[in-house]
This record gives sequence, C-alpha cells and structure tokens, in this order.
Amino acid sequence: MLNPYVEVGKPPSTRFSVVALLDVLGFAERMRQSYRDGGAAGLLIDFRSALDSAYENFRNTDLERVIGAEKASKVLDCWHVKAFTDNIVIGFPVHPSEPDAEAEMGSVLLALREYQLEMVIRGFFVRGSVSIGDLYMDDEIVFGDALLTAYEAEQTVARDPRIVISASARSYVKRHFGFYAEPASAPHNEVLLKDADGQLFVNYLGATYDESPESPDWGRLASHKAAVEKELTRFKENPPIWSKYAWVANYHNFICQEQGGNFVKHRIGAELLRAGPERLSTSWALS
Repeated sequence: MLNPYVEVGKPPSTRFSVVALLDVLGFAERMRQSYRDGGAAGLLIDFRSALDSAYENFRNTDLERVIGAEKASKVLDCWHVKAFTDNIVIGFPVHPSEPDAEAEMGSVLLALREYQLEMVIRGFFVRGSVSIGDLYMDDEIVFGDALLTAYEAEQTVARDPRIVISASARSYVKRHFGFYAEPASAPHNEVLLKDADGQLFVNYLGATYDESPESPDWGRLASHKAAVEKELTRFKENPPIWSKYAWVANYHNFICQEQGGNFVKHRIGAELLRAGPERLSTSWALS
C-alpha cells in the first residue's frame, strides 16, 4: 500500500487526518522477563502472530455495513501504519470532499476495535488514543499536532487498557451524532462507550456480537475472558498493575450483563475481582 503522506518530487507536508497512537501494556517488562526465563523466541513468535492477525482484521473492516455504501465509497484506502515494536501510529488522511471526517473516523474506530480484540485474546493488552489534526508520516519520522494530542491523551488519560478519544476527536464524534435523528442509530453508539470518568473509549468487545447478533462469536468472548482472568491471577499481589486488568474485567462484565442471555454465562467471577484486606489468621502463619 502506498504511503498517502508522501508525494514524489514534493517537499513533505502534513495532511488533516484521523490518528491513533497505541502501545502494548507492559510489553517491555514481558520482553525482559522472556530473556530471564528463556522464552524470548516464543514471545517473538506470539507477538508477530498477533500483529499479523490484527493487521488482517484492519484490512477486512466492513465500513460499508456500518456507515453505508455512499459514505464508505468516499474513504480512500490509504491509511498508513508506522510501528516500532509495541508502539504503533495509524494515520488516515481525511478526504477533502468530506471534511467532517465521519467515514475516516468510522474506519479507524472499526479497525481499532478488531485490532484491540485480536491482541487481547492473544494476551497483549492495548492502551492508546485517537485524535484529529495535522500529520505527516514517512519511513523515518512522524510529525504533527495530531501526534502530540494523541500522545498526551495516551499518557495522561488512557491510563487503563483502553483506547480513548482525545479532546480534538471528541468534538467530531459529537458532530457525527448530530447527523442522525435517533442518536441510538449512530454508528459511534455501538463502537464507543462512555467510561465512569467521562472518557469515551473503543468498545472492542462489540466485535464479538454486532455483526451477527443472533449468533455471537462465543469463542472470541471466551478467549477474552480467559486472557483477563489470567492477568488478574498473575498480578493479584501487585495492586497497581492488577487494577488495570480489573478495569478490563469490569468492562467485560458490563458487556455480558448488557447483552444478557448466554452472555451472562461468560461473566468473570467476582472472586477474581476481590482485592480487600483479610485477617492474618486466615492466610498467614505467624512465626
């Protein structure tokens, strides 16, 4: 795929774009640990496989189904990705004829949803942000105010394993909702959720059910549950890290409760979410 930010024979210049900045939570420490326990080769294979699968879902995002054929036809197939190990920047220039950026935003959000779900079920939890503004990318550099605002949001707002919508992009989301007489019918209503702290974030678990409400992807939902439970157990004695996976567990349970029916059977057990104190006599032998 050609880089839409590079024009042969012309000096570099920014383009108004939808931008996503992502990183994998705790990946540096996992890499260090893999070298300590001899598992580096396996981690490399797992991570490469996860990225390959996630990128394939990028390419297969069905934007036309969500926002309609007319709007989808105006989206240029020209997004660009720059990755350095666990840090990924995605740039999607906004088509000049559609400055409201709804189609581009929709495309990026759907791609992120698939990317995040695929990474999590393979054990790689993602944090990041989405912004809108000027961007330039080539093989060596990434430049623009959209990168700055995405980085700031990822560092100061994302906090948990969630992809948040920065202030620059949030105003566009609000505008897009105004295009629909019934807010509930707006595509963003399915792809995004509002968190307890007021932040909007990508509802990646929606990818398990909204394409086929009558036949959800139980396999991916179960895999997500298992991945979260594994981290809750692993970090039980490390509260600052455990709390991040507790956030994912609560999000998972919210979706299961909201969807109802057989989804409820896939809830993460409350015993894994208990982090309260206990009496010494129940678990600790005094010597």
